[in-house]
Amino acid sequence: MVVEITGLKLSLEEGEDKLKEKVASLFAVPLGKVRTLKIIKKSLDARRCHGKPCFVYVLEVEMELDVPPAMARK
Repeated sequence: MVVEITGLKLSLEEGEDKLKEKVASLFAVPLGKVRTLKIIKKSLDARRCHGKPCFVYVLEVEMELDVPPAMARK
Protein backbone atom coordinates (compact mmCIF):
# COMPACT_ATOMS: atom_id res chain seq x y z
CA MET A 1 0.00 0.00 0.00
CA VAL A 2 1.33 3.45 -0.94
CA VAL A 3 0.22 6.47 1.09
CA GLU A 4 1.12 10.15 1.14
CA ILE A 5 1.82 11.70 4.52
CA THR A 6 1.80 15.47 4.97
CA GLY A 7 2.98 17.53 7.91
CA LEU A 8 5.34 15.03 9.54
CA LYS A 9 7.72 17.03 11.74
CA LEU A 10 11.31 16.44 12.85
CA SER A 11 13.36 18.68 15.08
CA LEU A 12 16.49 20.24 13.62
CA GLU A 13 18.57 17.87 15.75
CA GLU A 14 16.88 14.69 14.47
CA GLY A 15 18.24 13.04 11.35
CA GLU A 16 16.16 11.91 8.39
CA ASP A 17 16.84 8.33 9.46
CA LYS A 18 14.16 8.93 12.13
CA LEU A 19 11.46 9.41 9.46
CA LYS A 20 10.92 5.68 9.03
CA GLU A 21 10.51 5.24 12.79
CA LYS A 22 8.00 8.10 12.97
CA VAL A 23 5.95 6.64 10.09
CA ALA A 24 5.89 3.20 11.73
CA SER A 25 4.78 4.80 14.99
CA LEU A 26 2.11 6.89 13.24
CA PHE A 27 0.52 3.78 11.70
CA ALA A 28 1.26 1.57 14.74
CA VAL A 29 3.10 -1.01 12.62
CA PRO A 30 6.50 -2.66 13.11
CA LEU A 31 9.43 -0.83 11.50
CA GLY A 32 9.92 -3.74 9.08
CA LYS A 33 6.49 -3.13 7.51
CA VAL A 34 7.65 0.26 6.13
CA ARG A 35 9.20 -0.75 2.79
CA THR A 36 10.16 2.49 1.08
CA LEU A 37 10.05 6.15 1.98
CA LYS A 38 10.39 8.98 -0.54
CA ILE A 39 10.68 12.63 0.49
CA ILE A 40 8.40 14.68 -1.76
CA LYS A 41 8.94 17.99 0.04
CA LYS A 42 11.03 19.25 2.97
CA SER A 43 10.33 22.66 4.50
CA LEU A 44 11.74 24.57 7.43
CA ASP A 45 9.11 25.90 9.85
CA ALA A 46 11.04 28.65 11.62
CA ARG A 47 8.06 30.04 13.55
CA ARG A 48 8.49 30.06 17.28
CA CYS A 49 4.76 29.89 18.06
CA HIS A 50 5.01 26.07 18.21
CA GLY A 51 8.24 25.97 20.18
CA LYS A 52 11.51 25.37 18.36
CA PRO A 53 11.98 25.51 14.58
CA CYS A 54 11.52 22.16 12.83
CA PHE A 55 11.54 20.48 9.44
CA VAL A 56 8.14 19.57 7.98
CA TYR A 57 7.95 16.75 5.44
CA VAL A 58 5.59 15.47 2.76
CA LEU A 59 6.35 11.79 2.20
CA GLU A 60 5.31 8.98 -0.10
CA VAL A 61 5.48 5.75 1.86
CA GLU A 62 5.07 2.15 0.74
CA MET A 63 4.01 -0.18 3.55
CA GLU A 64 3.15 -3.80 3.93
CA LEU A 65 -0.17 -3.89 5.77
CA ASP A 66 -2.23 -6.88 6.74
CA VAL A 67 -5.52 -6.13 4.99
CA PRO A 68 -8.33 -8.68 5.03
CA PRO A 69 -8.98 -10.13 1.54
CA ALA A 70 -12.47 -8.59 1.44
CA MET A 71 -10.95 -5.09 1.78
CA ALA A 72 -8.08 -5.55 -0.68
CA ARG A 73 -8.36 -4.03 -4.15
CA LYS A 74 -8.38 -6.43 -7.05
